Amino acid sequence: MSNKYRNLWVFGDSYSTPNICVDVKDSFWFLTAQALGAETVYNYSWPSNSFDSVLHLVTSESEKYDWERDFFIIGIPPLTRLTVVSKDSTRAYHCRLFDLDGKEIEQQMILSHHGLQNLSFYKDPTAIRFEDPAWTEIQALRSIFLLNAWLDSKRANYLIINLSKNFLQDEASTGKFLMNQGFNHPRNIIVGDTYYNINLNINKPTDFDEYGWNGHHGAKGNRYFFENSLKLKLM
Repeated sequence: MSNKYRNLWVFGDSYSTPNICVDVKDSFWFLTAQALGAETVYNYSWPSNSFDSVLHLVTSESEKYDWERDFFIIGIPPLTRLTVVSKDSTRAYHCRLFDLDGKEIEQQMILSHHGLQNLSFYKDPTAIRFEDPAWTEIQALRSIFLLNAWLDSKRANYLIINLSKNFLQDEASTGKFLMNQGFNHPRNIIVGDTYYNINLNINKPTDFDEYGWNGHHGAKGNRYFFENSLKLKLM
């Protein structure tokens, strides 16, 4: 496996943003890069990023991919976030590049996300669309279904991982097909051993006093997630 991959592409939010509560070398995504022997990591993560933005980035940056020799970690942030056009037309985001020693070697402006911004509605009682998570999750599962189909058609090497709490596992007919497809796809970690759930009541987040179990894990929690979830999907 160590000589197969050229690059690792990482998409997500603060849970996969470099140096938030965990050093790069101890993060689950860098441990993945080492396991894969990837020469370069392209990290497209930032705090409060939304799943809309993740989907936009994965598709918009696709001309840069080497489908045979690249690997992708596509994180699912909490779904109570939106992407909107920013009132600040100069708002910019950067992809951060790391070598296999964990050294940051470059930052590249992400032109495909220029002029956009993310909004979080965690504490906004007027955000009616997020009041009941069921439909929000079904919409996300629909996007994941289409993303799986596209990536599988490219024979891509990838994992789609839930960085937050388990999705609801409601057998209602509204989302039954999408749940069955999303939860059972071999390239998805949406329920079960997610970054959040696998560490729950085992490894406290580093910032537990501020965010509780929704917080960000240090080296121990990142390695626990990698060893007991991600690594098993790389085999």
